[in-house]
Amino acid sequence: MTVFPRSSRIDLTRKEIDQTKTILLNLQNEQANLALEKLKIIKRISIDTQFVDLYSQGFIQNKDISELILLSRNLSDDEKIQALHLLVQDSDLNNAITSYKGILRNLKRREKELAKKEQLKSALKDYLG
Repeated sequence: MTVFPRSSRIDLTRKEIDQTKTILLNLQNEQANLALEKLKIIKRISIDTQFVDLYSQGFIQNKDISELILLSRNLSDDEKIQALHLLVQDSDLNNAITSYKGILRNLKRREKELAKKEQLKSALKDYLG
């Protein structure tokens, strides 16, 4: 196992934070694209415009949408399968985004801890001369 000096560990942590932010941004962009596709499907299957409004405000979950898809007469069987697959992708993206947010939070915490240790080490060196 390679042991890196503290300042190098801080740099590595910063690189990990940057990489994690990039991945998180890509996942969020992909989810935004899926949200547009979901909205198109909801508009096709929804009789009531109030349902579309509730979805736009974030009150409708994927399980509710999947029930509507299955009961819809406006979609063919193939379209239903594609729509359900889209919901699965959206749920997977939600899980990935949640995971990467946790990873990012932990990396930032570790960066702060390493920076504090570095400050204490520097202060101790200054004190001891």
